[in-house]
Amino acid sequence: MRNLPDRHPLKVTGNSQKIGLGVEIVLEVEDVNDVYNKVVAKGYPIHTELTKRPWGMNDFRIMDPDGYYLRITSSN
Repeated sequence: MRNLPDRHPLKVTGNSQKIGLGVEIVLEVEDVNDVYNKVVAKGYPIHTELTKRPWGMNDFRIMDPDGYYLRITSSN
């Protein structure tokens, strides 16, 4: 992971203090649009906006306070 660009969310540096830094967790949900709207309504910061990926999945990404990178996704 050290070869990742410095701004990449999974980039681990020598002084990283967050326990989850460098870990990506993927959560597959039935309705990613609904989950996205609920996350936005709660005011949680979105790292990557809701996007349709070239491989057919829709997802968005957030970073939790401990540094875990969460990808919330669904196929619809």
